[in-house]
Amino acid sequence: MENENLNCRSYYRFALIFFLWCVFVSSVFAWGNQGHRILNRESVKDLPDAMQGFKEKDFYLSDYASEADRRAVADECEIPKHFFEIERYPEYSEGTLPQSFISLEEKYGESAVKAAGYLPYAIMATYDTLVSLMQRKDWTTVFKFTADLGHYVADAHQPFHLTSNYDGQLTRNNGIHWRYEKELVDRYGAALHVSQVTAKKIEKPAEYVFDRMGKIHALAAPILKADKSALRVAKGKYSGAYYAQFWKETRELTTTLFQDASMMFANLLYTAWLKAESPKVPTLMEDYKPQAFSSEPQYLEQNFPNPFNPVTRISYTLPGDYYVSVGIFNLFGQELLKLFTGHQSTGRYEFEFDAKNLPGGVYFLRLQYGNKTETRKMILSK
Repeated sequence: MENENLNCRSYYRFALIFFLWCVFVSSVFAWGNQGHRILNRESVKDLPDAMQGFKEKDFYLSDYASEADRRAVADECEIPKHFFEIERYPEYSEGTLPQSFISLEEKYGESAVKAAGYLPYAIMATYDTLVSLMQRKDWTTVFKFTADLGHYVADAHQPFHLTSNYDGQLTRNNGIHWRYEKELVDRYGAALHVSQVTAKKIEKPAEYVFDRMGKIHALAAPILKADKSALRVAKGKYSGAYYAQFWKETRELTTTLFQDASMMFANLLYTAWLKAESPKVPTLMEDYKPQAFSSEPQYLEQNFPNPFNPVTRISYTLPGDYYVSVGIFNLFGQELLKLFTGHQSTGRYEFEFDAKNLPGGVYFLRLQYGNKTETRKMILSK
């Protein structure tokens, strides 16, 4: 793939920027933060033991699952990477759409390509970048691009990111994008179950990605039908009754989309690792200390002991005076306990946490200070 050709050019016209931004505001945030977190966290469980270092970064990948969305707010060049309007390319259904980004731009022109989005090309460019980074053993940047790969793959499994009818505006389902990917998943995300599978090598990654797009695109129709059905049941109101019926009619389909997204992410990551000649991935027990997504210092220490039962020690250092919040969260990002909230001054803080009232499992310790957030995974072994 021609990674450099996905960069923004200086003559990107204002009218096109405005158009893409209008599309982006209503359509780019696929699955919301909740869905992206679930997919990035669960997918790495499918990797083989030789890639244990990726499994240990599950909470980092989860925390930074929506970093690509945050970039798009300040960088319009990021926007077209999040959608792909298949209807704009009639040769897609014939299997003759160029899989080379250079060829696509040569055929349709830069403006038309950006207007239609180029999500599958962004997936492949990120995949190619990961191969190169793993070959160079640049692990800090590897984990950053791994989070991005998971994000783009998740976007590609949201059917309304693959159609010109991205918000139901062509079928009188206006607002369906937000209702389906954000409201519905926020309400029922805890019921989504992503089964663990075994990652497989993909012989032709580009064909694998492009072939999958058409199948996902076709699922927009039953979701639109379920939306109208749920609204009738709820007597024309987007109420709790509407979302309960909407979930009843789309639960199986949505679970399948999450499962398939998780599988594609794991398969592509595994295949990239194999293509890079299976480099040794550093683990937390070795000399690599993950600062995967930021050069800024980390102030929240790993709880000790970890795993623990039922008491563990929590420590963190503040670089200044802040309003601080320390909490315990479950796998779905829901806060279970608030350990501390209030103002604290510069210094190091320690306290014990007794989890005797919690069931065994995986939890997340989160420190928030100022506009910064840090997270550590905790394993309660009972």
